[in-house]
Amino acid sequence: EANWGILLTMAMIFLCTKSLSSPDNGIVATLGNALGFMSNMHQTAFLIVMTLLPLLVTQFMSNIATASMFIPVAFTIGSALGVNVYALNIAIYFLASTALGTPAGSGAAGIFFAQEDMDRNTAYKYGWIIAAITWVVVLVIGVLLLGDVFFPRSLAG
Repeated sequence: EANWGILLTMAMIFLCTKSLSSPDNGIVATLGNALGFMSNMHQTAFLIVMTLLPLLVTQFMSNIATASMFIPVAFTIGSALGVNVYALNIAIYFLASTALGTPAGSGAAGIFFAQEDMDRNTAYKYGWIIAAITWVVVLVIGVLLLGDVFFPRSLAG
């Protein structure tokens, strides 16, 4: 027997994700304007902020919508700053999928928080610890150290 509650919830998530990431609603343009100050940042500061923001936002909203909002902004500003935008965009997509800090972050987080033998404080603590460790690993190893190895800039353009 189908679990209609889960199916309807998934349908609503896909519908909301599609509407949030649509260029017609102007969310990406608004986000780009709000984050325009980053075009004057140092490259490393930009990478820190541009990988940390999606990780934080995805804890409270759809992972796909988060990535869809931040990747175009990162590509535009990052290109102007001279960062490896291909490595950065992969990092943003990956970090937007690391939503374990709150029950609303993802289906996996919801299951994690719903365990009967897991108290909420412990779930929050370990969810945010996992998110923080993932952010450091992705930023330092994935973007700063190996970004140019896996995504050479000379082949990108």
